[in-house]
Amino acid sequence: MKKIILFVLAFTAIATTFYAGQLMVKKTNQSVAEKEREHGEEEKEGGRVMSAKYFYAIKANQITGKIDLADVYKAEKQADKLQQTAPAKEIDMTWDFIGPNNVGGRSRTVVIDRNNPKSMILGSVSGGLWTSTDGGLNWAEHPQNPDLPSKAISYGVQATNGYIYFGTGEGFYYYFGFGAGGTPGRGVIVSKDGGKTFELLASTDPGATPNINFGWASVNKLAAHPTKNIIYAAIGNNEAAGSGSGLFYSDDDGQTWKVPNGINNNDKIGWDVVVAANGTVYAAIGNRYFRANDGENFELLNSPDNLPGDFLATGGRKRMAVAPSNNNIIYSIFINANSSCLQGVYRSEDGGKLWVEIGAGGGDFFDPFDNSVQCQGSYDLAFAVDPANPNRIFVGGITLWTWTDGDGWLQVDNTFDSPQNNKYVHADKHDIVFHPTDPNQMYIVCDGGIFWSGNANAKFPNFKPLNKNLRITQFYGIAGSLHGAILGGTQDNGTQYINFFNNSKFDADELIGGDGGNAEMSKLRSGTMFAANPEEKFYRSSNHGQSFSTFFDERIDCEPLSSDGSCNGDDKLDGGGGFIIPFMLWEDFDAYVQSLFITPNDPVVKSRFFVGTGQGQGSGDLWVTDEPLVFSKTPKWYNIATASPSEITAIASSKDGNLIYAGTADGKLIRFNNFNTLDLNAIHNKVFKKVNPTGITEYKIFNLKDVAPAGSEGRYITAISISQSNPKEVVVSLGNYGNNDYVLRSTNSDASSPVFASIQGELPKMPVYDIVIDRSNSKKIILGNDRGVWAGEISGTTATWSWQSKQIGNTPVYSVKQETTLSDTKDIKFASASCYVTYAGTHGKGIYRSTSLTSSFCDVSMPTTIDGVENVPSTTANITLAPNPMSQAATLTITTPDERIEKIALYDVKGTFVQTLSNQLNPGNHQITINRKGLPAGNYLVVTSTPKGNITRQLIIQ
Repeated sequence: MKKIILFVLAFTAIATTFYAGQLMVKKTNQSVAEKEREHGEEEKEGGRVMSAKYFYAIKANQITGKIDLADVYKAEKQADKLQQTAPAKEIDMTWDFIGPNNVGGRSRTVVIDRNNPKSMILGSVSGGLWTSTDGGLNWAEHPQNPDLPSKAISYGVQATNGYIYFGTGEGFYYYFGFGAGGTPGRGVIVSKDGGKTFELLASTDPGATPNINFGWASVNKLAAHPTKNIIYAAIGNNEAAGSGSGLFYSDDDGQTWKVPNGINNNDKIGWDVVVAANGTVYAAIGNRYFRANDGENFELLNSPDNLPGDFLATGGRKRMAVAPSNNNIIYSIFINANSSCLQGVYRSEDGGKLWVEIGAGGGDFFDPFDNSVQCQGSYDLAFAVDPANPNRIFVGGITLWTWTDGDGWLQVDNTFDSPQNNKYVHADKHDIVFHPTDPNQMYIVCDGGIFWSGNANAKFPNFKPLNKNLRITQFYGIAGSLHGAILGGTQDNGTQYINFFNNSKFDADELIGGDGGNAEMSKLRSGTMFAANPEEKFYRSSNHGQSFSTFFDERIDCEPLSSDGSCNGDDKLDGGGGFIIPFMLWEDFDAYVQSLFITPNDPVVKSRFFVGTGQGQGSGDLWVTDEPLVFSKTPKWYNIATASPSEITAIASSKDGNLIYAGTADGKLIRFNNFNTLDLNAIHNKVFKKVNPTGITEYKIFNLKDVAPAGSEGRYITAISISQSNPKEVVVSLGNYGNNDYVLRSTNSDASSPVFASIQGELPKMPVYDIVIDRSNSKKIILGNDRGVWAGEISGTTATWSWQSKQIGNTPVYSVKQETTLSDTKDIKFASASCYVTYAGTHGKGIYRSTSLTSSFCDVSMPTTIDGVENVPSTTANITLAPNPMSQAATLTITTPDERIEKIALYDVKGTFVQTLSNQLNPGNHQITINRKGLPAGNYLVVTSTPKGNITRQLIIQ
């Protein structure tokens, strides 16, 4: 069924020639993304849980069900070694950032230099360190960022001597053994020159040998003594507890770390450590609460009278905050370990001896961590005391609240409003930091970057984002248009569209809110794009994203059933989909372009849209429609394969659409050898009606254990790529730490028993997220993993790998695409399947593109017109070409009533000039004879240039 979800502007179609374009998205009072916020998509149901499960399935070992940190750091060291001793390589890719400039992304901490408050350093969860010299108005990547040992920055602090420390590891988002949403860190880095340069403190490296301490994989909090040269670190996560977690301190600039006197349970998670202005230190370790009046010798406060609420019984996350203006006033907040909802907020007026509850958990009115569907206080928890008012605190989670002894609790932001509204602050707050000399200035670090308030003392402060050039957006999937516009789905920042015509060239427009996913853009139909939200919904647009609609029929969306048993679909995939729904748009680009020269008013449009369903280990199916570009009706869907009891995770097609491969989460490959001759309705009736698999002959299922090396069984298939020049060549990428092989290659993919051999070579043994065979050379492989982009050069039965991520750095790359672009000559631009640009969608630093593998005759410039239409002829000339195809000669007949012909020229299909056929013809009727004259057989372009534009016709010589 078809349901229009959003409609923003009436759109008048702009006639185009055979190449697609982009229309600049115009903002109205209420954009697509804003309407999504009204529907709660900013924090979709189960989003944090779904994301963690998704990463867990990809990263956890398929046998143990856990992620062993030893495997992670072993792979990291392999990457370090290969990057430092890169072999001689034929491939040498350079990358250019192309956006977004204005979105921000998931951030955890910010340090404001107390000696120069305009100097700031922000830490993001996968994009590393970013600096500002003007108080956050503009940001720039830290010069050392590409080479940092970890880009998963967790918390920062400035010591009394001016040294700046940052901890790494997103411990509040990954729980090894249970799930994996975040990234383990590499301990603590320090700057001794005001933030200009950083170095890793070897004493904190969790992967160091022989003294491995996995607690340092999650540096949850750092604190500095106000008068002594002491740094405190609260470290650890659920799995690392028992292996060096808890509280540590250093009095020698981080060279060595010790357990403080009086701390007797340093085998539990170090939740928090804070220091009062007078030097009193408070720490929460596991379910125990400690205090050190002198900053060094701690006492355990375990009497019920000394503890806030159910502190002893609560195993959930905890934070504390001391009033900067009153050393005796301290606040504590903690989260229910089971629900991630608020457990309680407490206040002490005597330095933490006696506590009073000021905010009870479990209520309907007050819970900053509840989005009405789930709570996530274990993930997002910001907590601070107003520097100018010890009786006022700020609590941030999904929403932002204040408490005063007079007003009680007030929500002071609107997470679901427009970003242009001065009460909007992006969901998922992680830290609140005040200006060191002006308490009215407050910074909120969140999943939307960083927000600032200049009137924090107001009852309801105003806020504005400070994300200019903060290039830390986390992308899952990306797609490029024929003219270079980009569409991509992100974590927590919706689906972003970059067409290079905003005020700042690389700014993006958010088209759909919430979490994004995969993306596709049509090369045959201008403005047609496809995007998704997690698990159940994906959409299409025919007008450059100004409105989106689902496009399901009752076959793919029947449930829930009506009382009479008939379909009553809810615009969601029956059976659901993965957190990132796998889908793929296939288009017969060659047939389309060729038909435009012969029947320009009726080109051949042949396309298919595949989607995979299934959640976790539930029954997954492969669906297809052959009408994805038809907007006049609801496309018809066909259920063509089942992956039961697993889910579909990857889909790929040969260039001609005849060979289709799909992969599953449990290590199976589904193959169609002759898809172009398939009776879709017939196979649908078999699959959908659960015919015995032995009765289905249209496709085959191969278990990796039978066609790939030992150890491949049960592996998560993350991506598949089929050579565009030789479909027998197929590569498959795999997930799951603790294995030997992550890239498989077949040279007989269409055989009855194909063989997939490992081409792992020296590639680091870590999950590969996406992979592509280079279009122009099938012996070149490009892939993305947690250390960026890598390229493989195949020789014989193996591959030589090299790191190709210098400009991107060690940032995870989740999506690698090669997208068709234009061929370019002096006189013409035209679509050419042999022209392509390589894109990398990073999970922490936005989108990059490379033209290193692009042929010199291709157009790699950015769009120069808003809609992408560069040479739409308005000429009245009438041109025919016959016979076509020709063997020895053809006649070009031209009628020009009122304009002259400037030039007629012949080009090959790559746009290379062949010969001039005529110059300077006056208005009238003309016939030009085209003689073969030794020209080889093939496709050519006859380009007639007039003052009003070029007219192109294809000529086929047999």
